[in-house]
Amino acid sequence: MPPEPNIYEIKSDLKNICRTLDEMKEQAEKRSDTQTEILKELADQKRQLDFFFNELEELRKNQKTTNSFMLKLSGGLVVLGTLSGHLISKLF
Repeated sequence: MPPEPNIYEIKSDLKNICRTLDEMKEQAEKRSDTQTEILKELADQKRQLDFFFNELEELRKNQKTTNSFMLKLSGGLVVLGTLSGHLISKLF
């Protein structure tokens, strides 16, 4: 005949299992909180990078506009300089 199970040992084992499960639950909650914080920080960094890249794109557009204006202005000055030189040579 098999020996009868010791109820006190079973109760002790059950308490240990419950304690271990509670500890595992606490660790899982801590990991979840940590992961949530990491994801929040990543989302904030992505938002900042998106803002930075949008600003950079605006600066590029402004630079193109400024370069275009400067080329037109310098071309106009060259034409005016040439015309004024031609007019001065005709006058004198």
